[in-house]
This record gives sequence, C-alpha cells and structure tokens, in this order.
Amino acid sequence: MIREFKEDAIGVSALIARTLGETNIRDYTEEFIENDVKILTPEYLIQNSYCTHSYDVCDEDKIIVCGSIGPYWGKEDESSLLRIFVLPEYQGQGIGRKIIETLENDDYYMRAKKN
Repeated sequence: MIREFKEDAIGVSALIARTLGETNIRDYTEEFIENDVKILTPEYLIQNSYCTHSYDVCDEDKIIVCGSIGPYWGKEDESSLLRIFVLPEYQGQGIGRKIIETLENDDYYMRAKKN
C-alpha cells in the first residue's frame, strides 16, 4: 500500500538508517553514512515534509519503502526526487519502481519542465 507520509517519521528514519548501513555502505564511506543518518532524523523528515511530497509503502504495519519529491532549490519549474530507500530484504522486487511511478505522477513532477 502506497500512502502519503503523515506521521511515522520514526519508522521512515529507521528505514533510511538501516538501508544506508546495509546497502549504501557499498558505495559510500562509513563517515558519509553516519553523517546522513545524523541529518535524516524524524524531526528533519517532519520539517522537510512541509516543502516536499513524501510517500511510503507498507507491508502490513512495516514501512518498507520511502521516497519524496520537491522543488529543486525552490524553483517551480524544476523538481528533484529525494530520499528513495527500499529495505534490503525487499530490494529487487519492483517495489522501488512503484514509488518512482508514484513520484512521477505527483504534482511537483507534473508541473516541472526539468526533473
């Protein structure tokens, strides 16, 4: 089930931290990952949700995928896809593609001349 991000910032933050630590560690230094985890707190995600559109996917009550889209540096004609993460055990099953499709149908994406 894909839903708009509303209140489970703790779950989304945990999903991001786990995915960074298990999957993204192959491509980035441990220091880089630790810095991202320190930034992407529940409080940050809540604050950021005021200027982005964020979604997550659940498997029953467990958040397994998240992704956001927002204006690129406040521009109305450009958008960026942000923070797309899939729990390691769900990777490779096409669920990430579903969140990308959701983001590509979002108002921020549709209004942008550049994505």
